[in-house]
Amino acid sequence: MTRLIPSARRLCVCALLLLNVNMAGWGMPVPDDSVSAVYSRRIAELKDKMSSHRNAGGVYQTYQMRQVARTYSEWALKLKNSGNYPEAAHVYALALQEYEHIDSTLLGDKIAADRFTLCMNQCELLLRRGMYDSALELLADNPPPMEQSRCIWLHHQAEAFTYLGRYDEALSLYEQLEGTTCYSPSTIDANRGYLLEEMGRYAEALESLRRAAAHTTDDFQRHIILSNEALLLSRTGHGEEALSTIDQCVTWLLKTYGEHHPDYIIALRKRAEILQKSGDVRAVEAFRRFFAKESELLTSQYDALDPQARLDLWYTHKPLLSECFSLELDHDDFLYDVALFRRGMTFLRHDESPSSLVGTTAESVRSTLPSDGAALEFVVYERDSTPAIMEWP
Repeated sequence: MTRLIPSARRLCVCALLLLNVNMAGWGMPVPDDSVSAVYSRRIAELKDKMSSHRNAGGVYQTYQMRQVARTYSEWALKLKNSGNYPEAAHVYALALQEYEHIDSTLLGDKIAADRFTLCMNQCELLLRRGMYDSALELLADNPPPMEQSRCIWLHHQAEAFTYLGRYDEALSLYEQLEGTTCYSPSTIDANRGYLLEEMGRYAEALESLRRAAAHTTDDFQRHIILSNEALLLSRTGHGEEALSTIDQCVTWLLKTYGEHHPDYIIALRKRAEILQKSGDVRAVEAFRRFFAKESELLTSQYDALDPQARLDLWYTHKPLLSECFSLELDHDDFLYDVALFRRGMTFLRHDESPSSLVGTTAESVRSTLPSDGAALEFVVYERDSTPAIMEWP
């Protein structure tokens, strides 16, 4: 389902002046490869079984090859749901390779359905990674083999159109999905609620989100819907209700998925935005917490990506990091750290690891300055308010 990304519409320029105070760096997450170990063993066992039955007939071999491919697909889905998107993309590619080797004249309908499901899961992963044009290209190359699959195909197109700002096309597709059964009504309402908010139809958006939350039976989906509702409440002046709702979501996501899951980090950003819009002084620490986890997430994922995938990932996350600049004026050391990381990621060479950026902070820059020196950083970012140029004295 859709993860709410706030629209930022107006350009602002800030000048950050670095003087001489301390700032701590951030740690790195330790990846958990237990899921990969389990599925690697399963696939090895299946391939060993095939090797020991080389003289079996074509139907047997086709069934076994299909089982290997389906195990790869299941493995990729586990990785995607755990938030390990780069590795999930790699395993999806392995699954597709397995299907290429299967004789489609046997079990043809089942193989076609498997491949379609795999492609739709790949498409959802592309949407989560911000690769919206790539998702549309994949959908164009994979029309549904059966009519009952059409709603999945339409739904992913609607999400891609929404993220690309093609709202009227997206709304038209959601209207076509009314009454279909591939997605629950709560999922359709949740994604349409985000779309209506982006179109400025706030009352309809809130009604759609609340209807979605009331009818879903999936705890994860319900908390994502509630986090979107919280941000909408904040934007419409209901700060206390918004904070209570987002705190519920943050607590549940942390307990259920841990502090390195992408959706937990997204919830941290929404909480920081809500506090900022309410003028709450806790917004500073909330943005610091978000930045710590967001930078950890990016640096942990980058090494496994090819240059194009790095670019796609970064340009999806860059505007989210830039939300930190809404703090403005009184937090220049923290914002200087954000600016340095953002600039470093933008100009990172394809053969460089982003881990080299972790130690580049306001503190490290300050230590190289002469006692009477200063460093000035200009930052361009976007926000909903009136354009402004600000200087730190």
